[in-house]
Amino acid sequence: MGGANCWGGMTLDRQRGLVFAGTGSPSYDHWGGNRAGQNLFGNLRAGAQGGHGRRLWHFQVVHHDLWDYDIPCPPNLVTVKHGGEQWMPLRK
Repeated sequence: MGGANCWGGMTLDRQRGLVFAGTGSPSYDHWGGNRAGQNLFGNLRAGAQGGHGRRLWHFQVVHHDLWDYDIPCPPNLVTVKHGGEQWMPLRK
């Protein structure tokens, strides 16, 4: 009871060994009276190191979700060029 899963899939940056995922709402997801607090690992985007799973960052979209606002799809990884310069998020 109260677990948040990654039902939408994950994205792997093989070159840097990073895994990115989004999670759904903690269960039971339409009534939060039995889930105290902000339910930190529900409804978030997270990045982790693939080798050992250490969390590098996270952003929780909805705190203590009562409306089943899951993050339903894996994050897209992109490289952006702007003004002739390449920008990559989470540079090492």
